Amino acid sequence: MAGNGNLPPSALKPVPPGRLENSAARAWNAGPGKAGCKLLGPNSGYRSYGMQSHYWSLYQQGRGNLAARPGTSNHGWGRAVDLAAPWMRTWINKHGARYGWKKTEAHSEWWHVNYVGGYRPPKPKPNPLRHLGPKQRKAANALLYHRRERRREAKSGKGPRYRRHDKAAKRARNDLVKLRKHAGPTQKRVIDRVLRDRNGRL
Repeated sequence: MAGNGNLPPSALKPVPPGRLENSAARAWNAGPGKAGCKLLGPNSGYRSYGMQSHYWSLYQQGRGNLAARPGTSNHGWGRAVDLAAPWMRTWINKHGARYGWKKTEAHSEWWHVNYVGGYRPPKPKPNPLRHLGPKQRKAANALLYHRRERRREAKSGKGPRYRRHDKAAKRARNDLVKLRKHAGPTQKRVIDRVLRDRNGRL
């Protein structure tokens, strides 16, 4: 039976170098993780009952940091993190609440923060290309891809690759312009958006 320090693998997600409970991991990766915050070590997120016992023993012997009694730690639920650097705590203080991460316990330890819940990932925006037919979508995707790559290669200074993507983008654009002639009103509006998108970021 799942309990504190005894969560099944299906309830945990990797948050290198450790793991967190699924909802906590999702919120961490969306905010703190994306900002560069990291766990101090492999046991700085989810902590098994055995590992909690190890840290509790060190604490009782005066050889370790403050530790919760085994089976009572939020680490055992995969909803607490020990941060790797002080600037990460500053980030949590400023932005963490938006993602459900706060400092609510172990106030003598700057590195310890926990997930209090409440984070809801934003709904993905619907892909405007969904209105296009298969041939239209293929040409639109090709045009957007080659425009993106052309822009990236132009920045990197790789001339030959830039020219190759430039030619491919022109072919895809010509194909899309031809397909536009037989498109419906909604499809024409989408195609026009693609044609105007010079950077391929639609």
